[in-house]
Amino acid sequence: MISRLPLALPVSVFRDDEPVIQSHPVLEGACPPLFGNTGCWDLNGIVRRAPNLAAAGFRVTSASWTLSGISWLGRWP
Repeated sequence: MISRLPLALPVSVFRDDEPVIQSHPVLEGACPPLFGNTGCWDLNGIVRRAPNLAAAGFRVTSASWTLSGISWLGRWP
């Protein structure tokens, strides 16, 4: 008889209190979203945005969060 062990719980790479934005300068007085905030990461007013980019493009919702979102965060100038 083969006994099955319970699956291990997934371990998060980031702490819940860790800021999402760490590789880009944050605007003065801004409070960046944390990884624990899973609803929507609104980055408007957090990092500098080029004037030709829409403000809606600087929001990441949990419904649209995928691995492409990770690469999206890495493409900022």
